[in-house]
Amino acid sequence: MKEILCEMGCQSLGEFRAWLEEIKNGKRDDELKFADVLGKSEFISYHYGLLFDKNLSDDLRLSLETKFKLHAKAGEDMLLEKLQNATDDEMRAKILFMLGAESKFHKSETLKFRARIYQKQRR
Repeated sequence: MKEILCEMGCQSLGEFRAWLEEIKNGKRDDELKFADVLGKSEFISYHYGLLFDKNLSDDLRLSLETKFKLHAKAGEDMLLEKLQNATDDEMRAKILFMLGAESKFHKSETLKFRARIYQKQRR
């Protein structure tokens, strides 16, 4: 019963963590559904953290990246904040890609940030 409720929309972060553990342990094979339900949840910080989790399969990380846009403006706000504070080039690249591909709210800020990075690289 709890599994069915979580698939409809997990109510707690603990439920998402348990679901992910079952995926990692091979007890479940619904990675796409996990990413979709997480993308529709309020757990944006947890979702963001999973984008850079090297212990997850590439397929799951890609699904999580794709479904991050479901967080809409709140997700983009977080990505822009993370971009402004990022010091790692890999992290910056991923965030810029996500904002550039999906941004509906911060397109101009994303382009300005990209231009600043490009200018620094040319020096």
